[in-house]
Amino acid sequence: MPQDLAIIVSLACAIISASCAVYVALRDSRWRKSGLASQLEGRIAAAHEAADKWHESEAAREMKSRLAEHGRTLGAHGTKINGLATKEDVAAVAGLAAGMKAKLDHTADGVDRIEGILIKRALNGEAP
Repeated sequence: MPQDLAIIVSLACAIISASCAVYVALRDSRWRKSGLASQLEGRIAAAHEAADKWHESEAAREMKSRLAEHGRTLGAHGTKINGLATKEDVAAVAGLAAGMKAKLDHTADGVDRIEGILIKRALNGEAP
């Protein structure tokens, strides 16, 4: 029984599909005979002709020239941007600056300590 049902469903789908194909073919032939197809083809041809004329016009040449200039400008800016420091470069420099500041603070503390010793000796009359 299930095999019979599968055969019936398959046959029904085939009939529906064939019916749709016939409907579309008839509809297409009526559309072509009505003249709407030739009107559409005429409009498409006119659009192609207008596009071809525009591509050969002065406005198109100017636009292409401007686009080329913008491309060169963007390329120049890209070269400049590639030479800029990255976030990692800035972080490395900041780390180096923090390390140098720590060394300078340590050196300043040593200079203050030596200066204090020398001032004490000078006040006590001792030779440096």
